[in-house]
Amino acid sequence: MRRTLRFVLASLVLAASLLAQQPVARVDGRVLGPDGLPMPNVEVLAKARYQDDAILAKTRSDGDGMFVISRMPDDRGLSITAQAPGHTLSVAWAELSPEQPFAGVELRLYEANTLRGRIVDPEGRPVAGASVLGCKDMTWFHGQTMPVETTSDADGRFELRGVPIGDCVVRAYASGFALREYWLTALVDSEIEMPPLLREDGTTLSIAVAGLSPEEAAKTSLYLYPTRHGTGFKVPKCLERAVLAADGPCRLAGLPDAEWHVEPTLPGVTFDPRSATTKLGERAPKVQFKITRDGSTVIRGRVTDAAGKPLANQTMVCRTQRSQSMNGGRPGRATTDAEGRFALDAPLVAGEPYSLHLVGSDYAFQQTKTKGMRGSSDPRYWVRWEDVADPARELALVALPVAKLTVTVRNGNQQPVPFLWLDLQIEREPLQLSDLAYATTSRDGVASFPGVHGADVDVVVMGSGPAGAVRSAPFRLVAGEHQRLELVATTPGRIEGLVVDAGGQPLPGVRVSLRNVDVATGKQVDGSWSNVPTDRRGRFVFTGVAAGGHRVDVGLHAKTDGKGMSEPFEVVPGGKVQVELKVER
Repeated sequence: MRRTLRFVLASLVLAASLLAQQPVARVDGRVLGPDGLPMPNVEVLAKARYQDDAILAKTRSDGDGMFVISRMPDDRGLSITAQAPGHTLSVAWAELSPEQPFAGVELRLYEANTLRGRIVDPEGRPVAGASVLGCKDMTWFHGQTMPVETTSDADGRFELRGVPIGDCVVRAYASGFALREYWLTALVDSEIEMPPLLREDGTTLSIAVAGLSPEEAAKTSLYLYPTRHGTGFKVPKCLERAVLAADGPCRLAGLPDAEWHVEPTLPGVTFDPRSATTKLGERAPKVQFKITRDGSTVIRGRVTDAAGKPLANQTMVCRTQRSQSMNGGRPGRATTDAEGRFALDAPLVAGEPYSLHLVGSDYAFQQTKTKGMRGSSDPRYWVRWEDVADPARELALVALPVAKLTVTVRNGNQQPVPFLWLDLQIEREPLQLSDLAYATTSRDGVASFPGVHGADVDVVVMGSGPAGAVRSAPFRLVAGEHQRLELVATTPGRIEGLVVDAGGQPLPGVRVSLRNVDVATGKQVDGSWSNVPTDRRGRFVFTGVAAGGHRVDVGLHAKTDGKGMSEPFEVVPGGKVQVELKVER
């Protein structure tokens, strides 16, 4: 009996140990259709960010469009995608960490076409294995869409499913040819006449890294992101995610003229510079990197409170300039000892900008922000220490008690409001709010904001979504206190509209923007905005609209020859507003 009991107890301990080792992070979400209503039975995939072939989990949305992806690793970013026949490929990103093991996302699908065609050379012969991509550049729709990509077959034929309707671009690339861009407007599934690929060098980009072994070089990936005068555009993954050659520089020929941003990555290695950018008009740009091993840049310092008392057991994270928004990059970590001292192996090169912030702490760093620091214009950086890497200098950091905030959101029936994106905003000027922190409500309607500094000015919590809209009364954050706020979500409003040309004909596939404005003055009151495309009938829908003043407009980015803008209007809780926008040719 005792042996059996010992066996059972040992088994329970082992089971508990194994359970503790299981990933505990979770992503909850919802899939919406073009009309902003839930879409059931849509396949949802979770992938490691930047690794499109690494599917970690898959599920389907339920009858309310909801889904749950559980037991995810809590140490990486994920891309969550959804697609249905006749619709765009939608994507949302979830950043999971031990400090933030939960993320809520919302995916929205829009009307899309299937484009078919053939890739040929100048003599009309098929080009097999060409990478072909279709997209609408720089849309930033609510529920962001992703380009769709395929490879031409032995006869050069391709099929792209999920290209947004309206103006779009197809880009094709194959070794030995220049990348071909073909702009078109498509409102239905179409067979397109793709121009032949040309045997031209175009822009030839050479990328070299000094200090890598051949084995390391073969494992080094290169992230390339092209822009033209600061505006980015997508290219096939064979170019976006190139691989460094094991026996010399990577040479990419046939590229379009652009500013090419290049960033190499290899676990355990930091590159100097972190990234490099070519200039527009350069025909044969060369970029050169060298390496430093992780841990070769050690940031040392001491953390105290305002009275000079050392703060022990404070864990801090170091982020590079590229990953300031927590959207990537391997952070360095350190924990202070009994004297408040730390030595942090940082993924930095000497002179590189970085920031430090405390995680899971009742404190946050205090720093006077000067011109050139992000915190001088962006309140989200007030809790971070900003500096440039200098291993010879010891830091003296001061941390102050933070204000913590937990918000519970329910509707008028006292039911929780899930997956509601909330902004904690600070009033820096009258009628001018700036983001201070973000949070998303869980299934039980609760959101916890990361600790921020107490403020002697008003803050508000606001958010809107298909399930409701909230806006708190102004209040003050008190340092050292954990404040709790209960909000009742008003029934969200809905804006429906039509975009027409000067002759009254509908304009399909154009982008419409929604902004929050003061109705009396027409002035935009905050930095928030949302975009949706018109459907094949020229109609658009905004759901989950918060009560208050708004304006919608169609911009030149929508490939129109003019600009349509509504007068400011008021949305009441649960109200519906009809808008017609006329675009003058």
